[in-house]
Order: sequence, then C-alpha cells, then structure tokens
Amino acid sequence: MGSPVGLNGAVIYTGRQFVDADNKQPIPDWTRLDLGARYTTAINGRKTVFRANIQNVTGTTYWSSVASFGTFFLGAPRTYLLSMTVDM
Repeated sequence: MGSPVGLNGAVIYTGRQFVDADNKQPIPDWTRLDLGARYTTAINGRKTVFRANIQNVTGTTYWSSVASFGTFFLGAPRTYLLSMTVDM
C-alpha cells in the first residue's frame, strides 16, 4: 500500500463549439477545475478508501456540449462527491 493520503485534480478545457451546421452560432469555450482527495486505511483488517471530490470548484456556468438539431446542454454546477470502498 502506498501513501495513505492522495490528492488529484483536473483542468478540463473545451474550445468553442457551434450550435448550427453552418458554424455561425457558437457557444463560448469553457474551462472547469475539479479537485479531490483520498484517504486509505484499514478497518477490521480490510483495506478501506475514503474519497472526496469537488467538480466545477469555481462554480463556473457553461454550456457543456452541443448535440444534433441545435440543442446544447448546461454544464453541471459545483458538485460534491463522497465515497467509500472496502476490499472484501
């Protein structure tokens, strides 16, 4: 087993996208920051990992993607995720 504590992060960038087939109606580019941490321990002799992550740390409002027929989707707001795994 490595270090009991770990940190992770991601910077996600998506360039300008177009809503229409003629590439005349763009939505702006965007950047999102995600951060997380994990803690590994043993509970009753079983490896246990706790994780905490925050997606979109800065709370940026952005259009995440474009689909067919000119539809586009609002990106997720700041999101907190907690999890625990236990080896059996």
